[in-house]
Amino acid sequence: MKNHTQGNAAFTIRKIISVRKNFLLLLLLFSDLACTQKYLTIRAEERIKHVDGFPSLTYNHFEGGVFFSNVEFGLDVLWKASFKKNNVYKENLGLFVPGGLLILPNMDNTYNRAKISALPIQLKEGYPFVWYKNTLLKVLGIIHTHPDIYSEPRPAPKNDYQYCYLGIHNYIMDHNNLFDAYKDSSGRECYRRLGPRYDYYRIPFVCPDTVLERRNQTNKC
Repeated sequence: MKNHTQGNAAFTIRKIISVRKNFLLLLLLFSDLACTQKYLTIRAEERIKHVDGFPSLTYNHFEGGVFFSNVEFGLDVLWKASFKKNNVYKENLGLFVPGGLLILPNMDNTYNRAKISALPIQLKEGYPFVWYKNTLLKVLGIIHTHPDIYSEPRPAPKNDYQYCYLGIHNYIMDHNNLFDAYKDSSGRECYRRLGPRYDYYRIPFVCPDTVLERRNQTNKC
């Protein structure tokens, strides 16, 4: 009887020890999961800060060109990528092409100049076409940024009228304005202010419904 009682007691002690070990293992597991989740959260926050702080790097400075089927989103990127940690970085230039917006590489751009020749362009049937991924895309319009707050609030003579002689319109975004630069039938350089910089819907190549809906949601008006 005594041996049986001692055996039960030993079994009970071993069971308690086993339960405690399992409990400790569970604690360690949940602790590791919590640390992992915290690490992933920190990494995600760092990535968000990185994207917000230097979008041009996020898109590898648009090497080879970056195409956006969502034109409104592409225009937001075009503007934000003109800055690095809220400081002026470079002008950026995009081409409106069938189906979207193509942002050109900006490696050779400066804070007050963007190169339309960053991708090969050739004339065909009276229109400029751009080479993108071994495909010729028709250029419907041109847009670039003026991130320098001290730049004159209007299109620059000659420089901001590229291919206007072919009927192409050049759109310019600065901190407060969205301009439309073009040439009239006599070849004279003209421009008009379309509205604030974010009034994308005034550009013919942007879907009005999408932009108006977003403007109403963000109360930009």
